[in-house]
Amino acid sequence: MNDEIINAAIMRLRSHALEHYGVIKDMCRRPPSEGLTDEIVKSAISLVQFEGAMLTLQQYVPTIKSELEEEAKAEKEAIEAEKKEKERLDQQETISEEELAKRSPTYRKTKKDKKKNK
Repeated sequence: MNDEIINAAIMRLRSHALEHYGVIKDMCRRPPSEGLTDEIVKSAISLVQFEGAMLTLQQYVPTIKSELEEEAKAEKEAIEAEKKEKERLDQQETISEEELAKRSPTYRKTKKDKKKNK
């Protein structure tokens, strides 16, 4: 996982939260007017949402990192196991038809049945 991406997301959330904080401060400097309270409430709600999202993401970063590391490790192990299995299969000796006839009574029986059917 790229730490820069997570840090960029956290900084973006922080910047949005600070933007709404600044807007609230600016509204508090204005002379009272109709609807000002509602505007402050809207900005406060947005501030809380961005700030909460930022804090939540910061808390989950260690968990996200560990899960991604575990997934990468499991994927690497699966690839290695697949390579070992492929190597094992490649190393197995291919049995010739003569060898199969010597080893397998079922194969011999099948061959006899085929000759009878012809």
